[in-house]
Amino acid sequence: GSMERLVDESISVEDLKDFESRYSAEESEGSVSQDTTFSYAWAMIRSHYKDDVRRGISMMQGLCKSGSDQRDFLFYIAVGYYRLEDYSTSLSYVEKILATEPSNRQALSLRDLIKKKLRKDGLMGMAIVGGGMVVAAAAIGLLSVALGRK
Repeated sequence: GSMERLVDESISVEDLKDFESRYSAEESEGSVSQDTTFSYAWAMIRSHYKDDVRRGISMMQGLCKSGSDQRDFLFYIAVGYYRLEDYSTSLSYVEKILATEPSNRQALSLRDLIKKKLRKDGLMGMAIVGGGMVVAAAAIGLLSVALGRK
């Protein structure tokens, strides 16, 4: 569907450079507008390179703190984590949107997509338990096994 196209869409290197130069130009003048920051962050989230995607996510997270309409930022952050294949983090951002807006169509279709991926990877149960807890428990388990071997 259209959500699959959106999350899989990659930006061309030329386009990314355009957004970057616009951002740099404003930065050198001492202040970058929210629109420019948003466009550059969204461009980076659509990059082929995971490091760009991570930078784009953290710029979007910075915009979230600016107190303006967060719904869009949360959605694009969710897309970013989806592109990094961090599906449980992506899901947690989608759930934040749905908590205030249960019928948000974009969020609902992204959630369906994430759940499909999680089911395919057999991680659905883990993500529902609360992503982080499971990972922490697994890490502690591995640690105690490692320590016990001495």
